[in-house]
Amino acid sequence: MHDPRHTALGRRALGLFGRRIRFMPRYPPLVAVHLPLLREISLMLLALWFWTRAGAAVRRDSGRSLPAQLVDLLWLGLRERIDPISYYLYGLYLPQRRADAAEYLTRYHTKNGVLQALNHLRRAPYPQRTELTDKLRFAGWCERLGVRSPPVLMATDPDVASEAFETTSLDTDLFVKLRYGKGARNTRLYRRVAPLRYRAPDGTTLSLEQVRETLRVPGRKRALIVQQRLLNHPALADLAGESLLVVRVMTCLDAHGQPRITDAMLRVLAKLEPGWQRRKDDEWVAAVDVGTGELGRLTGDMPETCTVWHDTHPVTGAAVHGRMLPHWPAVCALALAAHRGFCDRVVVGWDIAITPDGPQIVEGNPNPDVLLIQRVHGAPIGRRPLGALLHGYFDRLDVAVPAGYEPLPMPPRRLQAAAVAGLLMAVAVHLHMPATVGSGGTSAGHLGGANAAWVEPTAADVALQGEVDTDQIVDAVVSSLQAPLPGSTPGHESMLPDAILLAQAVAAAERYTGATAVHAEALQDDPTHYKVELVNAGGLLVAVVDRNGSGMANMLY
Repeated sequence: MHDPRHTALGRRALGLFGRRIRFMPRYPPLVAVHLPLLREISLMLLALWFWTRAGAAVRRDSGRSLPAQLVDLLWLGLRERIDPISYYLYGLYLPQRRADAAEYLTRYHTKNGVLQALNHLRRAPYPQRTELTDKLRFAGWCERLGVRSPPVLMATDPDVASEAFETTSLDTDLFVKLRYGKGARNTRLYRRVAPLRYRAPDGTTLSLEQVRETLRVPGRKRALIVQQRLLNHPALADLAGESLLVVRVMTCLDAHGQPRITDAMLRVLAKLEPGWQRRKDDEWVAAVDVGTGELGRLTGDMPETCTVWHDTHPVTGAAVHGRMLPHWPAVCALALAAHRGFCDRVVVGWDIAITPDGPQIVEGNPNPDVLLIQRVHGAPIGRRPLGALLHGYFDRLDVAVPAGYEPLPMPPRRLQAAAVAGLLMAVAVHLHMPATVGSGGTSAGHLGGANAAWVEPTAADVALQGEVDTDQIVDAVVSSLQAPLPGSTPGHESMLPDAILLAQAVAAAERYTGATAVHAEALQDDPTHYKVELVNAGGLLVAVVDRNGSGMANMLY
């Protein structure tokens, strides 16, 4: 009997797609590139793009030739779904790393449904599910659970009255960020220069009411929250200028439902430093020893600098490697306490600021990025403590599914043809543009596209390209809830587990509305009904769906 735990973690995750997890194409974010043939074409183009940016530096520092790198990119991309940026940042051009390629998790796994499915395996011990993506509700949960986090001083969301917040609490430096956003997008700082007067990012001086006016923007997705600005601990002040340093602490529930700290890294957001213009990276990261709080070497997040590591800060010159983080036991205790409170999530990445008053949780990420955490530790998740925990949850996801966790089907002839074509392209490019390889070039920009889950187009899809038909939305959700397990015989269909049913309901609703699901749960008074809340530019859609399809309602607000 094949033991699935003997299969590499990344390859096992791929085997779950299409059998136990609905594939939700969020990475790359352009839905079309996940289609057959277009997928292979886009891989070759991306491989060439990153190869021209990083290939020469890798050849110089590792000895891996340019044609060999391109063959690696195509082979690993087709077989293991490892994208080109992961190839360079994971160091898979090195033989020892390449041998472990199937143990790595990539954004292809995590962003396209794996972590979302895992987090839906847990039931909330509260009347409703906890909230991490909505920063306003997250702050409220932290307050109720006793988790130290900066409170929200003001919100511009139309469903929150500004008068609910005391004016006196706003007489401080104000930090503004998106209520539903991720990362550092659309953040801004208003410095207090006098009682209830502030200096805006453009240098103008504003009153509190003028600040409120600048923050009022239409649309729920652009709703903002205002918090007191946090300052870095004096022992870390020489690692940043204006930006707040955070420690990303990864926690995962074990088999007994208790949180464990598996990985940690320090994040330096160079892109938020206006005085650091001469840099190639948007972010610098350093591994943190979870047992001691000692920092490793600092490295960047761009493929051009994938071979560059720093013992000292590249701008300030401050020592990094071997430095001890202050309050490290308190940081660990805070991360564990937070996950005990938010115990309906399996994996969480906590961004924790170490301030002069001790650690505070800035954000919790239920779908944390895995790219940099594996880069700084120099090993795949499958070879680290988190991998063993994830194998246990994959066991639960794979109930009643035959063993043999193979990578996604890829006809050998297509694979060979792609590799040969890629090798020929590498030779052609190398002969015709040797001076441009590794030069960096211009920015690739962002791939646009929808967040909707992809399945093969149907006639209903064509009809829904115009006005959204809410009846068909409900039908799609019901059909997902009633989906039988793969391999079930007619008349003996096995219903999917509740967590997967919920995830599929969300996927179907997102697909037909083009909206983003912000909350989904079984109704407390009737667990056979599922409620899915979605947000788009037009407002809030709430779909209440009967698992058996016997009755349902949907409302637009």
